[in-house]
Amino acid sequence: WRSSPLHAHVLATAHLDVLLVHPSKMVRARASFLLASIMRFASLPAPSGAGVRPEVLRGTDALMRSLIKDALDAAAASAATNIAEAATASTADDAVMDRPLDTLVQVVLSVPTACASLRPLLPHAPALLEATVRAATAARAPELRNTAKLCVLALGHQPLAHPTDPLWLAAVDRVARSDAEWRARGAMAALIGPFLFRLQFQLPPAMGAQGRDMVLALLVDSQQEVREAAVSIVSGLARMSDEEQRAHMQEQLEELARTKLPASRQDASHSACIARRHGGVLGLAALVRACPYTVPQWLPGVLDLLADHANDPYPLNTTVKATVAEFKRTHQDNWEECRQAFTEDQLTHILESTSALAHYA
Repeated sequence: WRSSPLHAHVLATAHLDVLLVHPSKMVRARASFLLASIMRFASLPAPSGAGVRPEVLRGTDALMRSLIKDALDAAAASAATNIAEAATASTADDAVMDRPLDTLVQVVLSVPTACASLRPLLPHAPALLEATVRAATAARAPELRNTAKLCVLALGHQPLAHPTDPLWLAAVDRVARSDAEWRARGAMAALIGPFLFRLQFQLPPAMGAQGRDMVLALLVDSQQEVREAAVSIVSGLARMSDEEQRAHMQEQLEELARTKLPASRQDASHSACIARRHGGVLGLAALVRACPYTVPQWLPGVLDLLADHANDPYPLNTTVKATVAEFKRTHQDNWEECRQAFTEDQLTHILESTSALAHYA
């Protein structure tokens, strides 16, 4: 029963806001855990039923809003620093610029330890997600970037918001589709996958469709690393979708794979067309990898279509060759049975287009 007055006193007199941005990393870590402990009691009802003082809720809310704002400002300042300025900056300057980002990461790491969940951070979910992604992409220290990536992954495995909260999904969608920093868009792949897999039985159909659209948006991203990061999600979606959903996704991927390339590499639309075509090929390759030991009725047609891209420009041709080689490796033990699913024309086309399955002829 004394916890609420004590927490109110700490928030009012302990200068916690100053300690959270202290130059010492150890002080910031201890202050972050103290804030997490206060948030634990503020988010859970007291056993005595006495309730939580309003000033405690207001204090923790104000501190979190301030930490998120400072982290976003620090990330923006770091992104605005050009390469030459970054090269001449000292280690001390980098540490000062990273301090708000490090504090936010410390708080996100401390809350599960103190509260056994991320529930106390629920009111700040959308803004917290964006700030954590910024820390994973804009921090100067490699260790801090890696730790922030773990925080993003934790948010995906334990969603902060209720699965039907449109603000949470809207924040993910905004970063995945239109963020200027490709590393931020790529980080969304680490979050969207666990989010969709864990909540596949809870998400309303409209939100499930929105999540699948986000994955397709990552597949046609202008950055190759982002496109490749989305491949494993497509394989997972193929496994957990019903036949109608899988067929619809296959149609979308085939349409992307058939994107026509401009005759000249100097054409302004060449890069965008390559990205769309490569995204379709990657998605179809993910469908093939989703069936490592069987050959469903639809899979020979997908492999046949992939063989059409064996002579496409890089990186499409390497994706096709790697996919066919992986298919050969996973189906070699029962190939005589699997080959019955292919027509002679399909086998001939695949064998003539790639060499990975030539010894099966």
